[in-house]
Amino acid sequence: MKKTSSIIILILLIALGIGLIYGTSNLLATVEEKEGGVVSEYASVYPDGVEFNPIEIESENDFNKVLEVTDGSNVIGYVFDAVTAGYGGDLNFRIGISKEGIVQGFQPLSHNETEGFGKKIEESEFIDGVKDVNLSTGNINFGEGNKDNGEIVAISGATITTRAITDELVKIINSLSKIDENIKSVEKEIPYYANKWQELFKNALHIFSFEEFKDEDIYNENFNRIIRVKDKNGEVDSYILQLSEQGFGGSINSLVRVSKDYRIFNIAFGEFNETPNYGSYADTDEYKEFVKGINLDKNLITKSIKLLENPKHEKDLLLISGATVTSKALQSSLNAAIEGLVQFDKIKNEDDKYEALDVEKLLAENKEDKDVSFDHSEFDVEETTPIDGGKNDTVLQVSVTKKGGESVGHIFDLATSGFAGKVEFGVYVDNDGIIKQIVIYNHNETEGFGKEIEEESYQKSVIGKDLKSIDTFKAGDNIDAISGATITTDAMIKAFNALLESYKGL
Repeated sequence: MKKTSSIIILILLIALGIGLIYGTSNLLATVEEKEGGVVSEYASVYPDGVEFNPIEIESENDFNKVLEVTDGSNVIGYVFDAVTAGYGGDLNFRIGISKEGIVQGFQPLSHNETEGFGKKIEESEFIDGVKDVNLSTGNINFGEGNKDNGEIVAISGATITTRAITDELVKIINSLSKIDENIKSVEKEIPYYANKWQELFKNALHIFSFEEFKDEDIYNENFNRIIRVKDKNGEVDSYILQLSEQGFGGSINSLVRVSKDYRIFNIAFGEFNETPNYGSYADTDEYKEFVKGINLDKNLITKSIKLLENPKHEKDLLLISGATVTSKALQSSLNAAIEGLVQFDKIKNEDDKYEALDVEKLLAENKEDKDVSFDHSEFDVEETTPIDGGKNDTVLQVSVTKKGGESVGHIFDLATSGFAGKVEFGVYVDNDGIIKQIVIYNHNETEGFGKEIEEESYQKSVIGKDLKSIDTFKAGDNIDAISGATITTDAMIKAFNALLESYKGL
């Protein structure tokens, strides 16, 4: 019995000795590995690295980790642990980049991209397509994989995934350009899309002047530009906000015209490639009606835009059925605008921060027809020719109208201050002085109240009136008063009286 116990104890001692030797060996190996600067997980994207030292870099973007890579004595490159928004959510990857801007290795870490599509970032074809790409040229894109020109291989059927990685590479390179002179930043020039301003101003652009706000501290990744719009008297009329975000089919660049208190008049799109019958719905008049009146002022209980199937309030945006990515992109860009406007509101009156814009030059650069006439396509006339820039502050322009080559009357384009900002509209008066037609261009008046100016019942109270026999317009006399909308009613009466004055001065 004692002999057996002795044998067992001996076996246990031998096992313990082996364990201690093995454990000590592994512990020493680990210590030696760290002291030697070899960290295998980072070496997978930078095989020539010896030391991987965490560093802090000046950047507007949040990276999980940034490491400086050395060969044991000299810095040879960097490793980034980054995260971006892919098709299925957060897409986390690691990438090694040399001091010359050449990709040393790419490794996806975690993601929820689609099987057979975005998930191909795990495959060697994509990983090899990123390796050796030169990111230092100031050009980063995706396509067939021209590595010398900064182009990674595009994943077929996974544009959102590929673009997400490309956009994150731009952020990485722009951060590196601040600490390494060998690497050029990627400057993406943002077009003005001035040709789209006609959609925002159905009345003529030449009535207004435009000034760009140049203090870049208020801008962010999705809030790119503010343009101050002044009327012919030099008073601030509205602002154009230029926004951008990644949609389903690529970048969505939107132009939003807002009132002085940041309520949306209307929206137009510059770059827009969303899917027909789905995301493309955002670029329809029907959808844009849902956008009108949204409040981008943050000084409210509800501070951000909500995405809803049935929008009811002034910070609700319609969720487009079957186009969640597009809808979220628009929501994100509007929320970015709110954030920027909070800062802008504090300094918006500092005139030295603005730079005048030449609209005709911008239109020419866009290679668009410099049409600066009013949009009279909704009127029952065939041709209009401006003859006067307006007789007073409310009448913006007067145009002669023709049918069959013969003069049939005039269109008066008007702007007046309603309850929620400018009300802009046109009135067609025939040669006998009879009001024939009213077309509302833009407004933000309240549903169920001031918005009644769009209704046929309201317009009929004015259509048919003979301007030759009217001395003045009065509510309840020769023009309807809108119940519960006194300010809107007074604004419209003021506009029609201005029209009357202009008509009698012809």
